[in-house]
Amino acid sequence: MDPRSVSPVAAQMRGAVAAAVALEVGRLDTWALAEPVDVDEFLRHADRHGVTSTLARSAVPFPHDLDVVLSNRAEVLGFRAMVLAKELHRATDALTSASIRVLALKGLALAAQTTGDFRARGAGDLDLLVSDADLDRAYEMLRHAGWHAREPEFPPDPQTWAWRHMRRTTFELVLVGERSSVDLHWRLDPARNALPDFEELWHRRAHVEVGGRLITTLGLKDAWRHSLRHAARDRWHSLQSLVDCRRLTTRIDRPPRLRAPEPRTLEVCAHLFDGAPTRGAARTAQRHLDVVDPRVVIVGTTLRRNTCDRLRGGLREVPRALLAAVLPYHAAAAVNDRRGSTGAARALFAYVRRVFRRGWIIG
Repeated sequence: MDPRSVSPVAAQMRGAVAAAVALEVGRLDTWALAEPVDVDEFLRHADRHGVTSTLARSAVPFPHDLDVVLSNRAEVLGFRAMVLAKELHRATDALTSASIRVLALKGLALAAQTTGDFRARGAGDLDLLVSDADLDRAYEMLRHAGWHAREPEFPPDPQTWAWRHMRRTTFELVLVGERSSVDLHWRLDPARNALPDFEELWHRRAHVEVGGRLITTLGLKDAWRHSLRHAARDRWHSLQSLVDCRRLTTRIDRPPRLRAPEPRTLEVCAHLFDGAPTRGAARTAQRHLDVVDPRVVIVGTTLRRNTCDRLRGGLREVPRALLAAVLPYHAAAAVNDRRGSTGAARALFAYVRRVFRRGWIIG
């Protein structure tokens, strides 16, 4: 089957998600699947989009066999979310013990903020935001707590030129541990001025209950803008991200000024949840939401996507965008030189050699 072809079951699952969101706010009285579906395929598409828990907790009247499978799967995801909540407590305790301010992003915190239940989105990884000035200390504290940089993609030593290059050219560091992984952010977006800096975000912070403890997270409007940009950066291939955006949108009374590509995500949501005409971004998203194999959406687009995101930040972002395009951070991760003059030369030479050997540029 062509991986870009539309799956009828995926389309029905997408309709069920739209109905679930409409039922939440009373915009729909009832809804039913148009025809019987293959339960295993439906669940596979729901898992792929991260909406299994959303569907299981919704008021959509699914057939009994599908309802049982969704409920059982959601129960497993809920247990994983509780385990992840303990890991979130452990990570934030490690940082706050060193007087490092931290904001929890997405995941459990966003679930609590949008639904009141941290288990409502299932479980993935942990996303934490610290100030740029605290990044090195935050990394060391998390490393001592059991997480380490995912190699060979990320440099493990803050004293190297590769670490400084990573800080300049990307905005998150992936750390892996025994029971969880942490995406440690020092900015919310590849472009430095696309979203507020840490101090402004901290000033507007909010608190949500996760696993019996209050966790500090983004304020409502900041979470909304971040979710809009995050969905666009992923080319709208995740239904759960769009559900998050719609839930946040309904709670914003005086929307702040938006910047591209945030309005495009609203256009996608209007198409998905309100039936607005498919145009522009919504047409692109529809193709991505219905594909059988989600890898065709992502493969080969990362470099172009991140470069475009940075260029939206204005002329000041051009040097960083070009640097990231010419020498991606992961290409320099294994270089242990502390001096930029030798580190950059060695990294560039190794990357060019690898490019010519493989015949294509790693995005």
